[in-house]
Amino acid sequence: MGLKGRFSKAVAYNLKASYSIIDDAYFYVNDNSDPLMNQFTVVYDDVTLANLHGELTLRPGESWKFFLKGNYYSYITMVSEEHPWNKAKFDISLQARYNLGDKIILNAGVYTIGSRYYENYNPALEETLPLAIDANLGLEYRYSKLLLFWARFNNLAAQPYYLYNQYPAYRFRVMVGFKYAL
Repeated sequence: MGLKGRFSKAVAYNLKASYSIIDDAYFYVNDNSDPLMNQFTVVYDDVTLANLHGELTLRPGESWKFFLKGNYYSYITMVSEEHPWNKAKFDISLQARYNLGDKIILNAGVYTIGSRYYENYNPALEETLPLAIDANLGLEYRYSKLLLFWARFNNLAAQPYYLYNQYPAYRFRVMVGFKYAL
């Protein structure tokens, strides 16, 4: 169920709500037979999941575009597992895009992932991974219709955070490349 529309030529929105009954939803948990605890196994559970999704797009001019997107996840029922292991309750992203004459495209974004439970094999302890914030920057140069060059700079602040328990995200990372199309 959703609602999509425009407030004006420059402002658009998209709202969605969903309710799902999922058999054998998968969750990654640390493999306790591994002494380093950095390998995973999968556990399955039957869950009822509600999701609220919202998007707001602003286009103040032909060159600029801003996106605000967010999700909220609620695991209403879980049959056998205590928590939705390594799944965030919410995620939010804010992105900006600047197009300079269809030659140079600049992208900037900030992403937030909410706290996540991870299974601790000591039942007295309940652990969560903290909220994670990641900022990224991208640059694209369109040399011609056939050839473009790009660069991406991820995790600009080199924040140490975990995507899953004992599975860290890359710190500052640079990727460069080109695309050639016939």
